[in-house]
Amino acid sequence: MVLFEQQQQQNSQQAVRCGGIDHGGRIQALAKHAQLPCCPAKLTNSGESLHCCTNTVASEAGALPDPSMGGTIPVASSMGNVQGKEVNGGVGEDSRSPPMDLWSPHVRSWKEQGSQLSLLAKDFGSLDCFATEFLIDGSTLSLVASDSDKNVQIFYYAPKMVESWKGQKLLSRAEFHVGAHITKFLRLQMLPTQGLSSEKTNRFALLFGNLDGGIGCIAPIDELTFRRLQSLQRKLVDAVPHVCGLNPRSFRQFHSNGKGHRPGPDNIIDFELLAHYEMLSLDEQLDVAQQIGTTRSQILSNFSDISLGTSFL
Repeated sequence: MVLFEQQQQQNSQQAVRCGGIDHGGRIQALAKHAQLPCCPAKLTNSGESLHCCTNTVASEAGALPDPSMGGTIPVASSMGNVQGKEVNGGVGEDSRSPPMDLWSPHVRSWKEQGSQLSLLAKDFGSLDCFATEFLIDGSTLSLVASDSDKNVQIFYYAPKMVESWKGQKLLSRAEFHVGAHITKFLRLQMLPTQGLSSEKTNRFALLFGNLDGGIGCIAPIDELTFRRLQSLQRKLVDAVPHVCGLNPRSFRQFHSNGKGHRPGPDNIIDFELLAHYEMLSLDEQLDVAQQIGTTRSQILSNFSDISLGTSFL
């Protein structure tokens, strides 16, 4: 996965930096974004209720139903437990919301016949979800979720793996810290690039907006490109001077805010850091490329492919 991020500019001219090129103008959606209506909350005698929100289906973006799911359409939802016998729907300073214990994302299967919504898998951790969306890379389907600690986690459903507890648990694919609250993901189809197989033409990136006024993008990349750019990223952490001496690798680590958390796999690269490579002198670019066992032209070619694939920005 590759992460782009650009904070809101202070002047009226705003742009998104992608692969060293600033793209201005409007953002056009290339794929439909479908959402199921929120389930109505139902109070029980104990004063507790369940409320599912940010439900998202993946079929309209071109994802085929997984055979392991019985030909059903996957649906992502974040669940919450409302404590209290009354839910105040008013808006204003005097409105009081009942305390809520939020749970991590759930993946459910939706069957048109009989209108059945059944649970497939979920994350058993405690996660205050802000937004969820599906990330599609060919035949691979992942679930992306943002939380109140300004993190983003990427999960996947693998019922045949032992760690998934017979398919009941969502497994972690990647996690990283964004530094802002993400409240919305928009799934957009990536443009095809040269050298990709027909399977990888069904690729979608996630465009997101945060409460600080910034926008960013999460996009899938192939394994070979990821390994090469990951080596470049690790080299740039030491080779490039950073603002106020802050460590970008430490900043992108998952922030748990004092909660117990098991670190997930390091499967995402920070393109905001990689963009510093083009700002180096020619001799420095050649030297860094040689140290990681590649060439400058190969690195710039990877940058160009990523920029082309996400040129909807």
